[in-house]
Amino acid sequence: MKFEHTKNLIIKLMKHECDVNYDIARIWLKYLENKKSEDFSDEFARICISGEIEKILKSSVIAHKDHYMEWIEGEFDNDLPISSSGSTITALLDIDNLFSAFDNTIEEIEGAEVYIYEGITKYHDEKDTIFRKTFVDTSGIGY
Repeated sequence: MKFEHTKNLIIKLMKHECDVNYDIARIWLKYLENKKSEDFSDEFARICISGEIEKILKSSVIAHKDHYMEWIEGEFDNDLPISSSGSTITALLDIDNLFSAFDNTIEEIEGAEVYIYEGITKYHDEKDTIFRKTFVDTSGIGY
């Protein structure tokens, strides 16, 4: 297969970025859960969560960290339920965002689209199933 090593490398990088997204989503759920506490301090929580997300982003190979953190800052005011298409969790876990980040790279490699799509979609779907079963109980969170 033409460019097999390159295609496999892109899949490996995309899997890594997928892991980064799920790590951030897990932290975001922790923030949402803490918002329900009587002792919740929004300012303190924003500082702590932002710091945790910045640590995770250090391992990202593609995230434009400044832009990403600006987006996160805006998401602290997003009160949509986690099951909503406009929620922060939905945005973090959306595979289309992952493909957008690698779009130019994938287009440069002849015949890469289907191979990479199949490779990362399966990985993402497995991560998503485990994440939702483990961390997201939409019946009880109530956001």
